[in-house]
Amino acid sequence: MTTREKVKKIISKVFKLEYVIIQDELSLDNHENWDSMGQLILLSALEQEFNLNIDFEDSLELTNVKSIINFFEMKNDEK
Repeated sequence: MTTREKVKKIISKVFKLEYVIIQDELSLDNHENWDSMGQLILLSALEQEFNLNIDFEDSLELTNVKSIINFFEMKNDEK
């Protein structure tokens, strides 16, 4: 499973969305369930899936699907 697929699967589960409708533009700004609590739940699920602690500074940038995918692809490349 690719990083993109993993991220979309987690977002689908956390926000109870159909996998196929999750696009890169989906964000904290345009989805009603993606609020501050949703962000914490999402980040926790991502940390567990990727076995990685997300720094506070990084978490501030992870506000849409595209930025999350890019972040974890970059971290994966660093390994």
